[in-house]
Amino acid sequence: MGAFATGVTVVTTVGHDELYGMTVNAFSSVSLDPPLVLICVNKSSRGHQLIRRSAVLSVNVLAAGQTDLARRFAARDRPRGWQALAGVPFGRGANGCPVIEGAAAHIDCEARRMYAAGDHVIVVGAVIGMSNEPDAVPLLFHRGRYRVLADAELNSPASPALAVR
Repeated sequence: MGAFATGVTVVTTVGHDELYGMTVNAFSSVSLDPPLVLICVNKSSRGHQLIRRSAVLSVNVLAAGQTDLARRFAARDRPRGWQALAGVPFGRGANGCPVIEGAAAHIDCEARRMYAAGDHVIVVGAVIGMSNEPDAVPLLFHRGRYRVLADAELNSPASPALAVR
């Protein structure tokens, strides 16, 4: 799976007595009408438990300068409870979940369906709010390393067109 380059997100949610964030790269758009997205989360994780209980989540699409946040929210020993986002500038999304400042985009969702899939759960979220920073460069993950986009565009007038045969 390492050959597939992905974007990097921090998915946040809220619980009765805590904020929660986790790095997730299994994220995808599902539908435009109605707007739906999905994430895949380990079914034994605290994040899964909280999303199941609260039925809300926000997907923060990280920008190139946010590698430290990707690492922080992937660490097993990261702060928990109300300290989970200590020192991280954030606001609140349309659903009350933390929205990380400086992210390339954020998508606020209500969890609509959950499907068991091996050791993970596929969470389908209905989009209730979103915003993006059109000039932000996204953070990528490929072959175990964080990366950024090159400036070259395959479809630019200066590049040859790709032919599908």
